[in-house]
Amino acid sequence: MLSHKLTAKQDIEALNGMMQSYVIADLQEHLNDLPKQRGAAIILDDNSERIYPVAIRPKRSWHGGEAPSALKIKKGLEASLGLK
Repeated sequence: MLSHKLTAKQDIEALNGMMQSYVIADLQEHLNDLPKQRGAAIILDDNSERIYPVAIRPKRSWHGGEAPSALKIKKGLEASLGLK
């Protein structure tokens, strides 16, 4: 299971409810030890009964949120066309 930094008590309790009993005592400590960087997370492995800290790299490709444009508009042209 993969979990990013959790701060809400209800979220931590929900994660505790899904974990094996060996992890519960260590879970809060591992969450508190996560660095305050984007992508910091922990992986909980039931097979080895261990918790691993990981860093997930940010996505570098285009990913929505705005409409793509097929044309590049030259500087100054936006104002003259009334686009700004």
